[in-house]
Amino acid sequence: MEDSAGNVVVNASTTITLNASSGTLASCAGLSANSGVVNVTSCTFAGLVGTNYTLSASVSGLTTATSSTFSPSTFGTATQLVFTTQPVGGASGAVLPTQPVVEVEDSAGNVVVNASTTITLSASGGTLASCAGLSTTTGVVNVTSCTFAGLVGTGYTLSASAIGLTSVTSSNFNVTFGAPTQLVFTTQPVGGASGATLATQPVVKVEDSAGNIVTSSSITIALTASSGTLASCAGLTATAGVVNVTSCTFAGLVGTGYTLGATSGALTGATSSSFSPSTFGTATKLVFTTQTRGVASSSATSAFSTQPVVSAEDSAGNVVTSYSSSVTLSISSGETLSCTSGTSKTPSGGVATFSGCAGTAYASGVTLTASGSGVTSVTSASFSISNVATQLVFTVQPSNTTHGSTISPSVVVTIEDSSGRVVTTSSASVTIAIGTNPGSGTLSGTTTVTAVNGTATFSNLSINNASSGYTLKSTSTGLTSATSSTFTES
Repeated sequence: MEDSAGNVVVNASTTITLNASSGTLASCAGLSANSGVVNVTSCTFAGLVGTNYTLSASVSGLTTATSSTFSPSTFGTATQLVFTTQPVGGASGAVLPTQPVVEVEDSAGNVVVNASTTITLSASGGTLASCAGLSTTTGVVNVTSCTFAGLVGTGYTLSASAIGLTSVTSSNFNVTFGAPTQLVFTTQPVGGASGATLATQPVVKVEDSAGNIVTSSSITIALTASSGTLASCAGLTATAGVVNVTSCTFAGLVGTGYTLGATSGALTGATSSSFSPSTFGTATKLVFTTQTRGVASSSATSAFSTQPVVSAEDSAGNVVTSYSSSVTLSISSGETLSCTSGTSKTPSGGVATFSGCAGTAYASGVTLTASGSGVTSVTSASFSISNVATQLVFTVQPSNTTHGSTISPSVVVTIEDSSGRVVTTSSASVTIAIGTNPGSGTLSGTTTVTAVNGTATFSNLSINNASSGYTLKSTSTGLTSATSSTFTES
């Protein structure tokens, strides 16, 4: 501290204030005068290398002094990361058109050229991938190859971090839509009556990997159903990336869940949520929901063992409970049908239940046909009206022959009911043996035969010993046996 002539004022004990022109001056000590001299100690200074700074000393009532210029000799300790080139977004999913550059700096902003840091780069949202070049070269990280997928109109930032350094966040950037990768149902289908137009037609969008609509897309999709019948769909080509489907009809079973699938080329397909027809459709056909089962009886006019039930259904098989036209039954040729309920019935809840139905003649391959107004008629499964087998009867008796020779003509045994009618539906096994055996003979040939249409034919029988008064006996489980007339083996 001096007087106006430049003499040190040795009795001054003033404390000065020391300030820097810019940068950061800190930790100064020894700011009080001793014999008019202030010996400052411990000052630290942070500033940019190559930039000139000055210090100013001031105290109240004295003229302020300014130092000559000085500059930091080199960078300091690395403390922070800084984006010196901000990222710029491109198409979603593509490489960023401007890759970020990050510097490792000291507290004053000098690049720490001897830093050997590797940074971590992360995004505030979306998907950042494939980044390379994340290690410093002379304190600078020149990032390369980063791709980014995100939603159009959403601001994203990148963050750079490294151990021991203050992390940094980039400025906002945005993306445009990217290449189409997938189909998405944005309006789900809603079922109407089976066979009718869907109550809500689906909307399918063409999107990139981040979910942006690819408004440049004009692809055509294929629409299929998990089952049931989907038909008449139109509007399957995208306009500005959106497929507004129209006119789809769907036939399926009420209460069954169905889905639609949308596909197009190499794009990832989409599956809709589950839907079901809300109600039955228009009646189109008749169906035997209970098939007739025939009868085995001593009377051909006995009622069938299971009586027919006929339903009116739509094209998908739903019972049309509102169908009220008469359903009429008829029987195949050679029979006359009668039903105690009548051969024509008005359905109840779409179902016609018949009772007491019977035919008039024994036959196999009998069928019923149901018909009604406005619907396709239906023919039942075939069934038989058969008599009941009770007995065996020799209808071709054994004839006299030379012993050891084949009995000719062939012996024939028929399976008959109690009235003597052949049971043509029978395929029972019939066995034949010697009944009366005056010559102690042995019967040879095929002695067990399966009946065909109720008839068992024995074509190669012979007896080895001569005698007169032989008889044959035929047996079959559950049937009355039969004994032939006598014959001679000479």
